[in-house]
Amino acid sequence: MVPKPVAIPGAYGGKPVDLQMAAVILQKGYVGFYLMCIYMNDATKKKLSPALLKLLKGKTCFHVRWTTVCVRTSKRRWVWERRSIENAAGCSS
Repeated sequence: MVPKPVAIPGAYGGKPVDLQMAAVILQKGYVGFYLMCIYMNDATKKKLSPALLKLLKGKTCFHVRWTTVCVRTSKRRWVWERRSIENAAGCSS
């Protein structure tokens, strides 16, 4: 689903424009997740989990350095393991 352009009264000559809601950027050592809707909306920010808020750097950027991946330990056994972003690849069946 693609969102429709938004018309902001008084901005951009009243023409509908595309607004960015979130972005992801791969950096060395972390993945930057930019969530624009929390910039001026405290109600939305309060809905985020405390664990996610610990990753918040600045006003809208989260620095994600770790992920939880599923790792096969034997033919029938899988476990969840915390890994750094650099080592998160390779989780397949």
